[in-house]
Amino acid sequence: MTAKNVATKIGTKNVATQIAAKNVATKIGTKNVATQIAAKNVATKIGTKNVATKIAAKNVATQIAAKNVATQIAARNVAKKVGTKNVVKFLPKGIAKNQ
Repeated sequence: MTAKNVATKIGTKNVATQIAAKNVATKIGTKNVATQIAAKNVATKIGTKNVATKIAAKNVATQIAAKNVATQIAARNVAKKVGTKNVVKFLPKGIAKNQ
């Protein structure tokens, strides 16, 4: 085997290695694209989840507000009853309480 032939074989081997390396790089690149798409999808899902959380939080706030209104109405009604009862208590002695 001549030195030239050895050099040719080594050169060919190096080309093959470079092609293989290029293919690996391509596969890694494709994998990264897939990872980025997956990551984007995860971000979208998190975004959707956040929207759902905001809606849920809004609904809770609405429920709390509604509960507060109900409490205020109930308290107002209690106040009315207490007021009426107090009026009856303070009627002059000569007037019957049941009138």
